[in-house]
Amino acid sequence: MSACRRAGQIIKRRAFTLVELILVLALSGAFLVAVSQSVVWGLQVVRAWHQREELRGQLAAVLERFTRDAAMADDVDEASDDRFQFDTPDTNNVDYDYDGASDILELDSGDMSQMTVLRYATSWNFEYFDEDGDELSTPVDEDDVNNIRLVQVTATVSRNNETLSMASAVYLRNM
Repeated sequence: MSACRRAGQIIKRRAFTLVELILVLALSGAFLVAVSQSVVWGLQVVRAWHQREELRGQLAAVLERFTRDAAMADDVDEASDDRFQFDTPDTNNVDYDYDGASDILELDSGDMSQMTVLRYATSWNFEYFDEDGDELSTPVDEDDVNNIRLVQVTATVSRNNETLSMASAVYLRNM
C-alpha cells in the first residue's frame, strides 16, 4: 500500500461529517443557553436581595430616628393616625407627617426645612397609649395629648414587589 493511500485512509477516519458537526454545535449552544440563563437568574436574585436589604435598612433607620426624637418629647402638639407633632427641649415643632397620597413620610424639625425621610411608605400608623396602657382614640383630643406615655408606630414600605413591615414603640420620657 502506498503512503498516499494510507494517509487518505487516516484522514477519512479522523474527519467529522457535517451532521456530527451540526450536532456538536447544537448541543454546545443549548448548554451555553442553559448556563447563561442560570447566571442571569442568579444575578436577579442577588439584585432583589440587595434592594430588599436597602429598603429594610432605610425603614429601620427612620424608625430609629423617630424613636430617638419622640423619646425626648416634652410637649405633644398633635397626635393622629398619620401625624405626630411634638416639642423637645432642643427643638420646637418636630413633625412626622405621613402623606398616603404620595407614599412618603416627611419630617419637619424646627429650624430645618421639611424633608422626606422615607419613600415608598404604603402605611405609617401611630397608636397612642396612656400611663395605664389604655389605647387613646385618634386623633387624640387636645385635653388628652399630655396623657400620652407610649407611642407605637407601624410602618409598611413597598418597592419592586417587595413589601416590608416594621413596628417600634417609644416611651415619652419627658412627659
